[in-house]
Amino acid sequence: MDEIEQNVINKLREMNIDYTSLKTTIQNYLKKIEEIISTEHKIQEESINLLRKNKVNVSSIADELGLSRTTFYNNTILKAYIEFSETLFDENNPITAFNNLKASKNALQAQLNLMIERDVKSEITLAENKQLQQTIRDKNKEIKRLQARNAELSLELQKIRTSTQKNN
Repeated sequence: MDEIEQNVINKLREMNIDYTSLKTTIQNYLKKIEEIISTEHKIQEESINLLRKNKVNVSSIADELGLSRTTFYNNTILKAYIEFSETLFDENNPITAFNNLKASKNALQAQLNLMIERDVKSEITLAENKQLQQTIRDKNKEIKRLQARNAELSLELQKIRTSTQKNN
């Protein structure tokens, strides 16, 4: 079994299809399709690698011209020209665009995580606040009950004192 056939079998397994249950003609078509897909994938990978390696900067230009980088760093016009060209070059480079979007996405995700954390803390604080308000209400009821009981006992004490004074 070659790599192409193994790829077909693995993909069909992920699709919940049994390779051995298929007709031979379908199996052959699938192998040919996989060969085309594999070739296109290799071309895509090579293109991506070429884009990653293809850079315009002082170092690459110096290497290409056979000059030292110091030559460019000592001449502000040459250095500025290369850096300006690098900026223009990177604007059309999908790898650079992808990396910029990835960095932007990561920054936004970090910001979103901070907002979620803030909101969770806020919800926890609200729940604690409600619980404390209920505790305060309960304590106030207890205070009122105890004050009423205190008033009753004070009246009773006063009656006892009054009756004791009368008896003396």
